[in-house]
Amino acid sequence: MATNLINTNNISIYTPEYTLVSNVSTINYALQGLFQAEILAIDCETTGLDPLTDSIRLIQIAAPNHPVVLIDLPAIPKSDRPLLKKLLCNSAVKIAHNAKFDWQFLTLAGLQLIKVN
Repeated sequence: MATNLINTNNISIYTPEYTLVSNVSTINYALQGLFQAEILAIDCETTGLDPLTDSIRLIQIAAPNHPVVLIDLPAIPKSDRPLLKKLLCNSAVKIAHNAKFDWQFLTLAGLQLIKVN
């Protein structure tokens, strides 16, 4: 019976760079560099499964050659989210896992992604 399935002598763990946005003063700075990205990966973590009764807790946005941006959405007042909405509506290709689910939550949070020609 194998007792050591993982070689602990040569562990290489990749830790991505990230920026945590948990206040208004950091959101614009954190998002600014993402406007030049041609591809954005977006994922939402929510408080539940129903967009009518639950809400977004965290939005993660990733782009090649940029730190991942983690947005603590409840910490950002709706009135301070215009740059986030502009980024989500820009012409970059958006990649999402279970996009329909995220789309519903983003729409109800006032952050609906729209197609820009």
